[in-house]
Amino acid sequence: MGSYIIKCCSSEHIQEYGEIYAKAFSGEPWNDCWKIDDAILHVSEILESKQSYGLERCLAEMEERGIKGVNLITANEGILPGFYGKHGFEREDGVILMGRKIE
Repeated sequence: MGSYIIKCCSSEHIQEYGEIYAKAFSGEPWNDCWKIDDAILHVSEILESKQSYGLERCLAEMEERGIKGVNLITANEGILPGFYGKHGFEREDGVILMGRKIE
């Protein structure tokens, strides 16, 4: 496995971030069809909103605020349950997600 450097996101490398985002979310497990220009715009909006955190930072801030738990809604299959499991999330018994389409 190669070595990685993790840096804070900034608009300085927005082109590169957009390319990474488009490639990542166009593949498994999401299979969304992202064009690079659309991904650049989306990533720019995320950076400008000042409302986005990485998972670990978000959880750390909640803990600092005294929040005792967090609920997460994600796909029931594929790699996502394993990913979130590695970060301490567990399946909850007795809870289901229900939805209804409005036509």
